[in-house]
Amino acid sequence: MKELIKITEKQTVNARDLHKFLEVKARFNDWIRTNLEFIEAQEGVHFTLLKNKYATSLDKSRKDYFLILDTAKELSMLQRNEKGRQARRYFIECEKKLKEVLAIPDFSNPAEAARAWAVEYEQKIEAQKAKQLTEKENDRLISINTQHQNTILEFTPKISYVDTILSSTNTLTVTQIAKDYGISATKLNRILHSEEVQYKNNGQWLLYSKYAGHGYTQSRTHKYLDKKGSEQCKVDTRWTQKGRMFLHEFLKKNNIFPQCELHKGA
Repeated sequence: MKELIKITEKQTVNARDLHKFLEVKARFNDWIRTNLEFIEAQEGVHFTLLKNKYATSLDKSRKDYFLILDTAKELSMLQRNEKGRQARRYFIECEKKLKEVLAIPDFSNPAEAARAWAVEYEQKIEAQKAKQLTEKENDRLISINTQHQNTILEFTPKISYVDTILSSTNTLTVTQIAKDYGISATKLNRILHSEEVQYKNNGQWLLYSKYAGHGYTQSRTHKYLDKKGSEQCKVDTRWTQKGRMFLHEFLKKNNIFPQCELHKGA
């Protein structure tokens, strides 16, 4: 695959490279600030802001924005032209290839690790047959497999419990939900605030007591480095699938419909 835009080892994209590829006519500083604010991107979560250590004395204020691939895709989509679509498809393909390369088990999960060990054992058994390994080596691998199977049995009850209480772990940002309705996240937040669904406290949107406690939202804490290099924490609100359904019904009562429903009715 031809490299259209350079992607760093940390799987980030320098916003200046993206700005150049998209052939944006607006000045970089104006373009990046406006668009990051529009998609409500957060420093330390959706991008990293670095001062250019190679900047000349005439350009001491230059800053580089390193975007995660999801953020780069969003900015590309905002261009609404062939260059934007081309960049978005490129980032999707890069993510696909990365997932293929990194398609390895999550060994931080004991149960998943145990299953991976069992698969590894079966592969080793096949290799042993081909190479006619000694009976002693075969017995050793059988012993290892027995240990792995016991590990699986040990963690199975825990997996069932976790799967039960976390059966739906997918959450969405207000930006993602707002896009379904063809509006900005700022507008959706304003609507929910005016309808007394939510209020803002210390920079975070929270549900009023009437709607709180129903599992509509979850709070997420993100760590990031501020401009001075100090570690900071920021809490934001994510909507669950249950909350997404609540918003759908609530907005319909206010004659606000998802774009897909409007298209079906057209």
